[in-house]
Amino acid sequence: MTYRWAVLAAGTAAQAAFSTVAFAIAVLAPALRDRYDLSLTEIGIVLSAEWIGLTFALLPWGFAVDRFGERWTLAGGLTACAGFLVAAAYAPSFGWLVAARVAQGLGAALISGSAPALVTLAVAPAARGRALGIYQMSMAAGFAAGPLLGGLLVDLFGWRAVFLFRLLPALLLVWLASAELPALRERGEAERFDLAGALTLALSLASLLLALGQSRRGGWSSSGVIALGVGFAVCFFGFIITERRARAPVVDLSLFRHVPFVIANLLAVLANCARFAVGLLVPYYVIEVLRYSAATGGTLMLAAARAA
Repeated sequence: MTYRWAVLAAGTAAQAAFSTVAFAIAVLAPALRDRYDLSLTEIGIVLSAEWIGLTFALLPWGFAVDRFGERWTLAGGLTACAGFLVAAAYAPSFGWLVAARVAQGLGAALISGSAPALVTLAVAPAARGRALGIYQMSMAAGFAAGPLLGGLLVDLFGWRAVFLFRLLPALLLVWLASAELPALRERGEAERFDLAGALTLALSLASLLLALGQSRRGGWSSSGVIALGVGFAVCFFGFIITERRARAPVVDLSLFRHVPFVIANLLAVLANCARFAVGLLVPYYVIEVLRYSAATGGTLMLAAARAA
């Protein structure tokens, strides 16, 4: 039974570490603005870049989990996150910072794809509900504690500490996942991955998000925004055509014929948009406008998380 608790601990700790960093980044907005001379829109791009990478990679990495097993994909995700956290901390420019943050999201997708499977497979069926409850609790704890911890690190050690503090836990978890965890199931034949669908979806979403980000600075009639808009339309149309023809599509378009499915997803999108808008603007307002410390801004975010 010891190894089962080791698996549960590794999976929950990895997810807690990711969620802590994901929300600790919110208190960095003023520091990043001063360091890279960013507009509020560009700050939003930096803060959301990790989630963009995560969104793009969750589906293909799910196939990687089936192909290579949970423990190796978990170790790979932790290693990638550790490396790109260092890259983000010492990024020489805005573009490099965004690239490092997107790459963090790609690594985080490996964690999100493998950790729940590890937790589920590690325990007996009768205990899976309790194990998943512990896993979800660790994620919520990371979301709640992240802004407060991030604020304290900024005040005590500077903004780079928010990226660097997770290196040691990540490396310890890499060792645990690769050397100590047993293989929990045989590797099966992975279903053929819809690469064309994944690429067209990723490119269409990237074009849309970049167009929204650039519109604030150059206006909707600027050549860059128009080009990105055209790129979005072309890629999204290609995605629809590809998914209609694919044997195993990335997104089953028939699901969108069901009204409850569409409504549920729209509500989830709207709720998360509001959530992340608050996560960006509240720390920025408290630190930059009201002139409180980063720790105070993080404390207010912790209070909001407890209220939610």
